[in-house]
Amino acid sequence: MMMILAFAVQSMVTLAPPARNDVPATAFVCELTLADGAAFKLSGIAPAFRPGRDPNAEQVMTLTVENMAELVGRGFAKVESNSGSEFRDYQIVMPRGEAMYIANLKLRAASGGVVWVTRYAPTKPPEAYRYFAVGHCRSDFEGKPVS
Repeated sequence: MMMILAFAVQSMVTLAPPARNDVPATAFVCELTLADGAAFKLSGIAPAFRPGRDPNAEQVMTLTVENMAELVGRGFAKVESNSGSEFRDYQIVMPRGEAMYIANLKLRAASGGVVWVTRYAPTKPPEAYRYFAVGHCRSDFEGKPVS
């Protein structure tokens, strides 16, 4: 009986508690480079996230892209971590046809930030996620557009 109880307790999954802090809207402009040396810009304003939200919740956002037509459109932003005034980390998922792009932004108030984008496209045989582009970002933690 104890073995069954121990197994039941071990296999239970608990949900993450609601997020306690809010995350104001955050504007960003990232300059990225592809492996072949081509460059493009990715920018947008990540929406505000309120306290009490599901920590895995995503919100729709519009992305502006220069010189990379396949990334133009909407994305789904999720807060990965947030210190308030010092740093904010986001993951932005961009489904584009059969391919999916995932941008990871590590934004810092004092020093800008970095971004890397991975691409996954179903193929036969399936390919792993591939690093698509990397770059640096400028951001504004009050949501004002960044030039």
